[in-house]
Amino acid sequence: MSEEEGNFIEATDGVVESMDKVAKIFSAYLSSYIHVLNKYINNLRRVTSLRNERAVMIKYVKKLRFYNDTLLSTDMRMLQANYAGEAPDLAGNIETFIGYLVKVVETIDLVNYFLTQPLQKEIIAKTLNVDLAFPGTVVPIMEDTYNYFVKFTQWSAESLSIDNPFLAIEVVEFTLRCAEEDQDGLGDTDNIFLQEIIPVQSSEEYEQVAAQWADVLAEKLDILNAEYELITDQWHKLYNKTKN
Repeated sequence: MSEEEGNFIEATDGVVESMDKVAKIFSAYLSSYIHVLNKYINNLRRVTSLRNERAVMIKYVKKLRFYNDTLLSTDMRMLQANYAGEAPDLAGNIETFIGYLVKVVETIDLVNYFLTQPLQKEIIAKTLNVDLAFPGTVVPIMEDTYNYFVKFTQWSAESLSIDNPFLAIEVVEFTLRCAEEDQDGLGDTDNIFLQEIIPVQSSEEYEQVAAQWADVLAEKLDILNAEYELITDQWHKLYNKTKN
């Protein structure tokens, strides 16, 4: 896109800095899942009847670790690629990165579902041991954190008026479709996925809002990590008690 076509947003150094901060927070989000899943896998290792479920969790850990390694090795200055001496077009350059974030949140969605629903049913059915179940108290926090990471991913594209069906996120599309069928309007709603996204008007605005999003995501992640820390401490005490 040339600067004359539409609302051109340049990928400035400030934008790169903000998005680099976002990439690091997504990496920390993945790391928190890798950590708690590894702890959970270790807890279930002594239950032979859960061998298959444990294998699925190990596969998820490998996938999340791959995503994390890729994020950590990504140089966000790629957003400043330009052609024929033109200023770097943020909307044109950022789609690949946003697509990767979509892949991350869609996978986290699958992990959350597996952890909190079918796995728990299998644990109770095969062991009758509720102490092995993933604590239900953490589920709302997992969901809330996930929703904010999804909303940021949605914002990162829609605020630039990027219309690409391959950047759609299932939970967002499903929520919008349900709202349309129920004739619920966008805007003034408690549902984060129904809250309208306003396109930015400048590089400075994108940089500032992205930085604000990074702060919000970091706060949400701190809350989730604190809950995960409580869970792993409980597992440690239970496991040591069982060994003794």
